[in-house]
Amino acid sequence: MHFDQTDRSAGYYKSRAKFSLQKPTTNPPTNHETSVGIPSAARSRAELNQYKIPTASDHVQDDNMMLQDTLKLENKYLEKEEENRHLKSLGTKIYNRKLNRSHWH
Repeated sequence: MHFDQTDRSAGYYKSRAKFSLQKPTTNPPTNHETSVGIPSAARSRAELNQYKIPTASDHVQDDNMMLQDTLKLENKYLEKEEENRHLKSLGTKIYNRKLNRSHWH
């Protein structure tokens, strides 16, 4: 999502103002309160995955997906090209028939 710089700064200052008006809580929330139904181990794993450094296998997977997409596009292009070639030859045949008829009639 892309926001205009002015919108973002205005939103930032509004949220800061709202935050500063709230009374600070005496006790920080416990793991159970922050997890909202997600076990803490799974939550920390999910948090770690955000900062995961891509491995070689991740890059290979990305490359494979890109190659598959490229192949799909190439196949679509080739199918269209074949279809156009067929329609062109069909059109030429029809045109030639009409031309032949017009010569004799």
